[in-house]
Amino acid sequence: MNHDDIRAFAASWIQYAEHSQAHSTLWDLCRRDPERAWTIIEAIYQQQPSGEVLGQLAAGPLEDLLSQHGEQFIERVERLGYADERFLRVLTGLWQQGMSDEVWQRVQRVIRRWTAA
Repeated sequence: MNHDDIRAFAASWIQYAEHSQAHSTLWDLCRRDPERAWTIIEAIYQQQPSGEVLGQLAAGPLEDLLSQHGEQFIERVERLGYADERFLRVLTGLWQQGMSDEVWQRVQRVIRRWTAA
């Protein structure tokens, strides 16, 4: 996927959320191609969708990605969460699900920073 394809895919995911092929494809990518999934998650986020869609992004693909590949992506998630309050709010929509305790604790530290302010 090139940059334009990723942006188009992100727009499709936002538009159709759980009721689209894009959602199923992203779910699959979280498992078998996590780097591409992360790129798409970022592209969705950067398009500044509604709070409802951001909630679906958190409790769907981001949660799946961190459950399957948390150790690989937690530093990126932390970096974005500390730098961007809007992304930090996305993190509040996560559930631990299959995340390791270490990854979950690191997510919680980022969230506590926001809620303590």
